[in-house]
Amino acid sequence: TRKGSLFRSEYVNPETIFKSEIVFLNPEPGMLGLLFLTLKSVKSIGGHVSRGAGKIEINIEKIVVETPQTIVGLKSPVVYTGEELKKFIEKCEEEFRIRIDDMRKKYVP
Repeated sequence: TRKGSLFRSEYVNPETIFKSEIVFLNPEPGMLGLLFLTLKSVKSIGGHVSRGAGKIEINIEKIVVETPQTIVGLKSPVVYTGEELKKFIEKCEEEFRIRIDDMRKKYVP
């Protein structure tokens, strides 16, 4: 930080891993598709991106589908990883694209 500067920049070391969890209540596949496409489009965060700072990579490791039966222990949750995860994400993204195309046909003259 320089004396008199209006802001302060902080950095994390390259290869730093942040883990996060996103929780939805009753999402439709198209809604998840929008989320997945949005996450794929994020390539950087913060400032000084033109200098190489803030570049990120978002990886989805797994998706866990809970239901009332899984919460009370009557069933096991469905867990998507690996190839099943990839197919699930692709299916949701396609559902989002279909919904957008339907809206365009309906609302765009």
